[in-house]
Amino acid sequence: MSTRSQSGDSGIEVASWDPSEDSIRAKDDPELAHVFQEREAEIQPILSRRKPELIRQGIEAYKRDLPQLLAENRCRQMVAYRGSEMVATGATERQLRKRLAKKGFTDRGELFVISIAPLDLDEGDEPDR
Repeated sequence: MSTRSQSGDSGIEVASWDPSEDSIRAKDDPELAHVFQEREAEIQPILSRRKPELIRQGIEAYKRDLPQLLAENRCRQMVAYRGSEMVATGATERQLRKRLAKKGFTDRGELFVISIAPLDLDEGDEPDR
């Protein structure tokens, strides 16, 4: 992967990726081109299983349910939504995966999974250390 460092207005160096440079290198290097083809073949089935509409609905449902989840002191627990329906929660990601599997949810492409946390911090809030 080709990256190029650029310095922004803030003086912080930012790395950017130029995919055209990778394709030029892949054309010159048959081994690299083969690796790119294999990776693309692995990624496409995963992307084709994604259901963006269900995930978008899950995000909206999470925003809707967040005040209640926080009121129930579930901060830092994991929650999974399929569309607008909350399908499982767990204290850890491992526990959540087990609960999802028990309910038959093995395809993560249709689930929105997130750790429960406030969306915004108040000015007086400091992160846990």
